[in-house]
Amino acid sequence: MKLGIVSAGIVVILAGPASADAHAQTDSIGGRIFRDAVTEIARASDLPRLDSAVLLPGVRREIRIYEGFGFGGNRVTRLVEHTHGVDGQFGVFWLSQNWMMVYSSPADERRASDEERAWDVRMSAHVDTAYNCHAIKQTRWMRVCWLPERPNERGAWSQLLARLDSLGVNGIPSTAHDLPSCG
Repeated sequence: MKLGIVSAGIVVILAGPASADAHAQTDSIGGRIFRDAVTEIARASDLPRLDSAVLLPGVRREIRIYEGFGFGGNRVTRLVEHTHGVDGQFGVFWLSQNWMMVYSSPADERRASDEERAWDVRMSAHVDTAYNCHAIKQTRWMRVCWLPERPNERGAWSQLLARLDSLGVNGIPSTAHDLPSCG
């Protein structure tokens, strides 16, 4: 597993033979918040964490590209290279509104719960309108909606993977000390 930040707000996780000797680097890139967020996105999506998972038989590699994290729309792209081709998915994710709240009373907790339900209704309506996405999965503090598959997408996923390979996706630094200095 390799994890690298390409630019602010983008996290790339790669699992496959090219990264088989790499160990989890999720603490060293962007701190715990990125690790916790991508873990919750995987959990809500019923996907294995790539930093601790063995790829399924027939899977050559999997790439997940997360963008956003407060720097714009929160989206995830998932590419899975199989022995028979490339599949992919696009998804959107967002935090629950009160995921870090501590309540001073049961009344505060009930009010926050009502606010959370209203927030989820608004966000669900937004992803439905903006992305035609209806099947929202969730954990206590993360919501994820994977966009419906479209006919004949496999060619586009193969092209995207080829483009990422041409840009050197396997060469993304996997730890903070591998990144070039900014000064």
